[in-house]
Amino acid sequence: MGKEVSAVETLSGAVSLFASGKSVDVGAGKGSLVKEGQPPMKPVNLPPAPEPPVLKKVYKLLPLVLAAPVVTDGSAQLRITVDQAGNTTVWSGRTADGGTFSLSGLEDGRYCAFYSLISSRGLQGMESRPVCFEIRTSPSTPVLVSGYPGGIAFGDQLRMRWREVGAAVKYRLQLAADAEFSTLIKDIVVGGTETTVEGLAPGRFHIRVAACAEDGFQSNWSRPEVLTLNRPPFLTTRVPSGEDVLLQWSPIGEGTCELQIASEESFASPVVSQTGLDKSEYRVNRTLSPQKWFLRLRVVHADGTASVWSPPQVLTVEPPHFGWRDGAAVGGFAALLLLCL
Repeated sequence: MGKEVSAVETLSGAVSLFASGKSVDVGAGKGSLVKEGQPPMKPVNLPPAPEPPVLKKVYKLLPLVLAAPVVTDGSAQLRITVDQAGNTTVWSGRTADGGTFSLSGLEDGRYCAFYSLISSRGLQGMESRPVCFEIRTSPSTPVLVSGYPGGIAFGDQLRMRWREVGAAVKYRLQLAADAEFSTLIKDIVVGGTETTVEGLAPGRFHIRVAACAEDGFQSNWSRPEVLTLNRPPFLTTRVPSGEDVLLQWSPIGEGTCELQIASEESFASPVVSQTGLDKSEYRVNRTLSPQKWFLRLRVVHADGTASVWSPPQVLTVEPPHFGWRDGAAVGGFAALLLLCL
């Protein structure tokens, strides 16, 4: 079992250290070690007070990760207090060179950080000047709730929803053309947990939301969602009876298409339900009776996820036309009938 070692650090003034019949004076800025049964070590300089890292003014998420100062020999210590004078410590910890401090369990409020260096011999130097910051985790970050499976929507508007956050009185929603949100398309404040953004051109949108407190504090931004807005696909809408129905549409996204045709707008019992279409067309291989039919499309991605259905469109199959050939045939039959009378 190793012998006990005591450390003596003098930050101001001087102290006399006596052990094993020998005495040494430890002046300001000096330190010494005393090992059990041995005389005191010759005093050495304590590590200087470090330059504290730059901290944010407000931290909105726990655990809080703070950088350590530059360490050339030994380790660094961080002490967190609730006062700038450093009298009331609520957290302390050590880390080696290049490490970080991870803090959890701290309530919302104002704190001050004091850094110091500890030599490889275990002697601790002067603390740095205090660096004060605030922890504010309420209201917390909202979570977007996607209403568009597969990330594809149709039309000129997007309906966005998110989960309610306690202590939030309103929410800030942003739509941007880029992932960095440097090119904003919409930046709006909403009182509830959903809104519809109208008048959008087709394109790819990056979307995020933050919660706002009554005093104006804003939470971190949510994890962005990326949506592609397409025009509804154009489909053939009128077909003469008895003719093949060739449906063609504009491309609506990466992946294959699923097509449904039904006699009712609810699509409860589609007469055509075709999947795996890798071209923007489909020839109906059955005769559609003269009436209005409803058609819709959606994109199915390689991973099996599917987009929302496109808005239903109407395909009108015309009844048979009574042409001149039909009239001549009927006229000839009538003449023949008269001759027989």
